[in-house]
Amino acid sequence: MNYQHDALAAGVRIKDIASTASNRALLHRLKNNDPGLTHLSIDDLEDDALFQVREGDDLGWLGYFIGRNETL
Repeated sequence: MNYQHDALAAGVRIKDIASTASNRALLHRLKNNDPGLTHLSIDDLEDDALFQVREGDDLGWLGYFIGRNETL
């Protein structure tokens, strides 16, 4: 368990940890346990991936929100 992320999760600003609007939207969906989110694809080259890894993306937070998500 990552206690540092646990302590900061409530106050994290998604716009500060994601590089694109689509990545921010996905992080919000993960954080809020969106029941419509049934799969996740992550890639740095694939345009149709739900999360596109770019400079400025904090993959630690992505992993944290995936791990905490109860619907994915």
